[in-house]
Amino acid sequence: MRRLAAHYDRFRSEYPEDQLLIVFDIDGTILDMRHMVRYVLLSFDRAHGSDWFHGLTAADVTVHENQVDQLLGDMALPAPSPSGRTGGTSSGAGSLRPSSPPIARTRACLM
Repeated sequence: MRRLAAHYDRFRSEYPEDQLLIVFDIDGTILDMRHMVRYVLLSFDRAHGSDWFHGLTAADVTVHENQVDQLLGDMALPAPSPSGRTGGTSSGAGSLRPSSPPIARTRACLM
């Protein structure tokens, strides 16, 4: 923070009349993005009336937020059927309802 303050002071001295802006990129540095991934997956369930991600915790999110497709591939989610419907149950992800969209569409929505 001292380096940042010194950097700001230097620019303030060089540009005393200008409006300065400091931009921070905090995702993954200060924020634990696993919570965001969990939130998005649970929001998908709510929006689609499914429970694929019921019980998912931030600790279960073991990939970077831009690799959610890998996380979904590692989960025991069913592959889409030719009719576009899935069925059965999935360990770790709750039971799947026949009206749930296929996993391929899930992956596309999350990328």
